[in-house]
Parts: sequence; structure tokens; C-alpha cells
Amino acid sequence: MLVNKFWGPSYKRICEAIHERGGLSILHSCGDNTKLFDYFIKWGFDGAHAYEPTSNVDIYKEKKLHGDKLTIIGNMNVDYLLTERSKPEEVIEETKKLIRYLAPEGRFILAPAHSHAEVDMSKEKVMLETIWNYGKYPIIP
Repeated sequence: MLVNKFWGPSYKRICEAIHERGGLSILHSCGDNTKLFDYFIKWGFDGAHAYEPTSNVDIYKEKKLHGDKLTIIGNMNVDYLLTERSKPEEVIEETKKLIRYLAPEGRFILAPAHSHAEVDMSKEKVMLETIWNYGKYPIIP
């Protein structure tokens, strides 16, 4: 794949430099990148964000395929759930679902898929409070 030829060597060098200094490397990449996750791991990334629910990324499938090699960050829907159109109960339900199915065994950080002007901070607060109440390890599915 050409993406590996063009970007692989540079990303490998960046990740190696970060790791040599004791850091972890996280990649933010929008859209459906399911064909690239193996490359992200090969290049040395420790985590990836955003796992957008509106871009056909099945986060549950990706957790099974890559969750032991790559920390999954994101997936809270910003097109509806974290907007003024949703109900707090919907945010709580989705947050608990993501914790229940993705947090066991670690390597998952629940976060908004993106940040933009439509995000209602009161809904983000509901998400965070739900994480604080239900997201303590050990997670029992």
C-alpha cells in the first residue's frame, strides 16, 4: 500500500524518537481508517483517536482486532449525543455501554470523537460524571 511507502518511514522515526524519550505516541486520524490500523501499530503508535461512530468504524470489532496492541481513544458521538439535541439519559446509556464492552482489559480511553462548536458542554459533563461513577477498574462487563 502506498501509504506505508510514503508515511511509514517518517512515522516510525517519530514514534521511535518519542519512545526513546519515554513517551507514548498517539495518532489522531479522522474518518474510517480501519484499513490503516495495522500500519499504525507497525509504525509504532501506542494509541489512536477518534474512532468516529459516524464513519462506519465498528469500535467493538476494532477492540477485538487491535485492542491488545493499540489504545483506543474516543468514540463518543459528537453529531448527536454530545449536542443539545440529546437527553442526558442517552449520554449515560451510551457511556456505560462503551465502558462495559471496551474498558475491560484496558487500552481504552472514552472521549469525544471530536471537538466542535456543536458540542454541548453540559452533555460532556454528563459523560465525564458517568465515567467517574462507572469507569473505575477493575471493569466488570
